[in-house]
Amino acid sequence: NMLPVSAAVDAVRWQGHVVPVSAALAAALAPVGRALVLGVRPEHVCLHGSRWAQGRASVLIEARVDVVEYAGDQLFLGLDVQGTELIARVEPEFAVARGQQVQLWFAPDSLHLFDASTELSLLPRSAT
Repeated sequence: NMLPVSAAVDAVRWQGHVVPVSAALAAALAPVGRALVLGVRPEHVCLHGSRWAQGRASVLIEARVDVVEYAGDQLFLGLDVQGTELIARVEPEFAVARGQQVQLWFAPDSLHLFDASTELSLLPRSAT
């Protein structure tokens, strides 16, 4: 999942939501308003009620389930957040149906940020 975001104080803004990031990423955000791209792996899109969800939600984002794809020992979900598609990965027994509303958050310590113009990571690989 690659999402256009802008820098905020110790967080990023995405579709009206303030999304917290790790302390290391927060230190690299300046200036506020800077155009960035947020990289979120499907396993780091945390769904409320999933036993695979990481951390605690400080911001809950509403989404609609558009796709439910069983893949053996995991379940992939296509989620619609205000017209933007996200892919999430949850445990195979997670109870969900197409059209259902869910709440999600991103695991702050597992996010990746890139400068929108240069496409370079805000943190070199050795810093993550």
